[in-house]
Amino acid sequence: MKKSSHFFLLFLVSLLVLSSCRVHKANHVKSKTKSNQLQDLPINKDLKKEIDRWLGTPYKYGGNDNKGVDCSGFVNAIYQSVYNLPLPRSSKEMYSKCLKIKTTDLKEGDLVFFDYNGKGISHVGIYLKDDKYAHASSSKGVVISSLSNDYTRKYYVGGGRFKK
Repeated sequence: MKKSSHFFLLFLVSLLVLSSCRVHKANHVKSKTKSNQLQDLPINKDLKKEIDRWLGTPYKYGGNDNKGVDCSGFVNAIYQSVYNLPLPRSSKEMYSKCLKIKTTDLKEGDLVFFDYNGKGISHVGIYLKDDKYAHASSSKGVVISSLSNDYTRKYYVGGGRFKK
């Protein structure tokens, strides 16, 4: 191999290594921003710590661990860890078995339910405080969102509570 080919190959490898470090750093900053959003909420420290551990976890239908989780898997994991309370596996079952509550009566740890497909309950999240809730978004993974968002309000069905 010619000397110029070695330099070109070395240049390409260096470029790849440097660009991958840059992407990694950007993701780290993004997760810190999500974490800060959670830290600003005055909620139970155990709930806050557990949700913080899950933030950024990718969405995976049927998933229930930090490698990938769906909405009901996420809610189940939080309830099991923070409240030592197992819940039904699906969001539809959770809704059918919980005590229904008004949005104005939502408290930290209550569940919020949505109908995104027009066929009944299809999504669940955990209410935190100040109109914020944590959930496993199919497009963004585990995030914190606002109930006052226009898109969210359009599909919001109501709140529910399980005795903790």
